[in-house]
Amino acid sequence: MSNKVQETKKELLEIKHGGRTFRYDFHSLKSLQAETANEIMQWYNDARNRQKDVNLKEILRSDLGEVKDAVVAHLVRELSEKKELLPYNSDVARTDIKSFMHDTPSDKIAEIKDKIIKGFFSAQGKSHLAMPILHEKPKESLTPEKLQILMSMIASQNSTGSSEKKSLESPPSIAAN
Repeated sequence: MSNKVQETKKELLEIKHGGRTFRYDFHSLKSLQAETANEIMQWYNDARNRQKDVNLKEILRSDLGEVKDAVVAHLVRELSEKKELLPYNSDVARTDIKSFMHDTPSDKIAEIKDKIIKGFFSAQGKSHLAMPILHEKPKESLTPEKLQILMSMIASQNSTGSSEKKSLESPPSIAAN
């Protein structure tokens, strides 16, 4: 059986496996799909925060290791032979689609799961919810390197005379070539 991951639009991702095609399309999500995905991710973040000192067996028993599969299973829908999205069914998402995620080789599905999760939570303005599971850190607006450059610029500004300060106060003129 061949696996194929295809990005057809920014928010439209397809997973093909064993003659079946599953599609993620943010604009076609039903409210129950979005609510379920949000609830799963919120549960994961809450559980993760409560269980700082749990061991591996407890994590596996609590399904923390399967959160990506669970979220993605609720965000994709199967395509019919006519390339129409089948209706969302939460029972099918919990069993059939989640099982499909487990059976697909990780090198084929890992990237698509991350794209779906990141796309979904970013589109809602809730990318902070997905950061822990995607192992991302919030972007720092001022990195240590940038701070060092800024401090050097300020120091050099203070050490030069007032003539340079004046040139910074008025924009430079641009000569036409």
